[in-house]
Amino acid sequence: MSSVELKNVTVEIGGVKILKDISMSIESGDFVALLGPTNAGKTTLLYTIAGLIRPSKGRIYIDGKDVTDLPPQKRDVAMVFQIFALYPNMSVFENIASPLLAKGMNKEDVIEKVNNIAKLLGLEKLLEKRPQELSGGEAQRVVIARALAKGSKLVLMDEPLTNLDYKLREVLTSDLKKLFGSGERKQTVIYATANPIEASALAKKIIFIYDGRIVQTGLTKECFNNPINTTAAKYYSVPPMNFIDGIIKIDGNRKFLEAPGLFTYEITDQRTELGFERCIVGIYPYSLKLFPEGEQCIRITGNLILQEIQGSDMVLTIQCGNNLLNVYVPYVKQINPGAPVELYVKPENVYLFEKESGKFVGRLGKGVV
Repeated sequence: MSSVELKNVTVEIGGVKILKDISMSIESGDFVALLGPTNAGKTTLLYTIAGLIRPSKGRIYIDGKDVTDLPPQKRDVAMVFQIFALYPNMSVFENIASPLLAKGMNKEDVIEKVNNIAKLLGLEKLLEKRPQELSGGEAQRVVIARALAKGSKLVLMDEPLTNLDYKLREVLTSDLKKLFGSGERKQTVIYATANPIEASALAKKIIFIYDGRIVQTGLTKECFNNPINTTAAKYYSVPPMNFIDGIIKIDGNRKFLEAPGLFTYEITDQRTELGFERCIVGIYPYSLKLFPEGEQCIRITGNLILQEIQGSDMVLTIQCGNNLLNVYVPYVKQINPGAPVELYVKPENVYLFEKESGKFVGRLGKGVV
């Protein structure tokens, strides 16, 4: 397994800084999700680690060795691309075997290893086919198989499931978790994605990147529960977190959080003085429920604007005063547009952010606001 460290890495292409002073450390054997929106710098970062792009400034270390000036072939890195980069004139077997043959492995060992990897990924019946005869999911499995065959201690995956339909993404996400999630393969994986669902399903740790900078790193669950700011919070769920302008009001010795059009909540659990009057209230769509869970739930009323069915779940758009809320809940029934809807949220699932900076302050009911 390989550890990876970047120190103050900057990448400038055509006078534009794509990566800006990136410093990060990944431990040997980690499965890390590199999460961020399109054009955040994810692909450039992976290419820089792989040696396909040379940084303008900074150093890159793999297993403690400075590899900044080494070409890709000397870094022992396997890469899985977003596109299905297969050799069209080769069979599936030959595609998977290509890195083994390049190393000079004897024919018998190549056959054994390719067959073992094909069995692992359910490709046994496809070994004689050409890439153009494969479905999208099959082709991406072959790409992953070839990366595994290379035997590299460091595997970089650049949004490998993006071009697949929803069902195939589900299946391959499960396959990848089985392959790498247990740690049995003794490989370090950096998995770039714009999808927070993939990140939470696969990785124990995330690195959130935005506009070429590292914004937040840590355990996936911890980052999602405590986003460092509104930028991170926006990309930690699908649909994105709901943001509402809030006001802190004081009535004598009592303090209230008012989210106009939604609710007013008395703050009784603060441990420090609130240093602001106006704030941003954040609520994840999956934290809003159609039925109360416990006695302390905050009640919100509104009217249905749109209902979208997504398998066994549904996404609702609710008009609450001047605010539109996205709600992600299990499907219960068809709701008529304009119908009144009651929503409930636990206080600890209501986030507060500073109005000006967007910095995360804390959650109601957690004694940190």
